[in-house]
Amino acid sequence: MHIVSIVLFFCIFIWEGFITHNSRQIGHQSEARSQTSLEKWLRWQKKWPQFWQHSWAVFQRKLTTLFYPLYPELTQRSPLEFEHFLIRKAAHMTQFFVLTSFGLGFWHSLAFPWYNIMIYSLAMTLLASVVDEFIQHFVPNRSASVIDVLVDFSGGILATILYGCMLCFLIFF
Repeated sequence: MHIVSIVLFFCIFIWEGFITHNSRQIGHQSEARSQTSLEKWLRWQKKWPQFWQHSWAVFQRKLTTLFYPLYPELTQRSPLEFEHFLIRKAAHMTQFFVLTSFGLGFWHSLAFPWYNIMIYSLAMTLLASVVDEFIQHFVPNRSASVIDVLVDFSGGILATILYGCMLCFLIFF
């Protein structure tokens, strides 16, 4: 094993620790962090031109329709609550996107075939996501959700797709 593999292994380990730390936060602590992000988002959004603000409102309505089968309660929430929901789900996806990216780099540094790199990285991501939700089940004011596992895993799938595109680009160009 060379130095890159060791560094990437520790990155995976540290990042998983970061995810676990976030999972163990009590409900109101997690909500407060999300609220801070939402306030920053709203301040930035106020600076948008009127056209962008209108386009975002239309896009929000379309996203609500898209998410309706998974979250039917979203249709009864305000646009502000929907943005809070999006920020929380984007954070889930981003955490597992990063974890999968470290996994892809780690397995790639060990010179595994590309298909094994993708399978091992996604398996690691799925396992980490299930463990994350399992931990949340025991934290006060938090709950486990199969849908959150899917959201987490979709961040891993996105990282894997980008990895595959990068490989194709490097092979063909």
